[in-house]
Amino acid sequence: MKKLVFTVVATLALGSVYAQTFKPKYSAGIDYGKAKVSDQTTTVATSLVSELGGSASTTQSSSISNFRIYVAYDFTENIGAEIGYNNTSNINYTYSGRTGSTYSNTAYSGTIGLKYTGLDYSGIFRPDISSGWNNLFFRFGFHNLEQKASSTIAVSTSNVAYSSTTSGTGPMLGIGYDAKLSEDLNFRAQ
Repeated sequence: MKKLVFTVVATLALGSVYAQTFKPKYSAGIDYGKAKVSDQTTTVATSLVSELGGSASTTQSSSISNFRIYVAYDFTENIGAEIGYNNTSNINYTYSGRTGSTYSNTAYSGTIGLKYTGLDYSGIFRPDISSGWNNLFFRFGFHNLEQKASSTIAVSTSNVAYSSTTSGTGPMLGIGYDAKLSEDLNFRAQ
């Protein structure tokens, strides 16, 4: 019986030492990322020809930038939570063409812009400090993104503008690594 009591006391003592050495903390930051955009020029041109007849040509942005601000809270050395707000640069398409004979073979031109904004919520999980890998983290959560599309088309002397908004929610999984640059500044890749 004495051995069992000793084990319980040792466990409680280690727990209280840990609780005294780790202090929960808030942090905030800014993420920046850049991604290549898949080429959709053929799809846009084909859609225009399908609707209007004639011929069309399209150009588009080749990359998109993502800016994210976040606030995080570390409950323990291994578990934290994070909430973030995302905002991307526009993906721009420029097109021009001529309608088919059904529409009097008229020249047209226009632009399409897509932009994404949204919130994300995630749990952050890290290995123990004693493992030497505490800077590695895993992210599990959800994000909600809203796509805002706007388009203008110019035909002869008329201009038409169109805009729409679509949103959706999905899971978010990730892995990352952060490194301390100074007492108050970290760098992370994820």
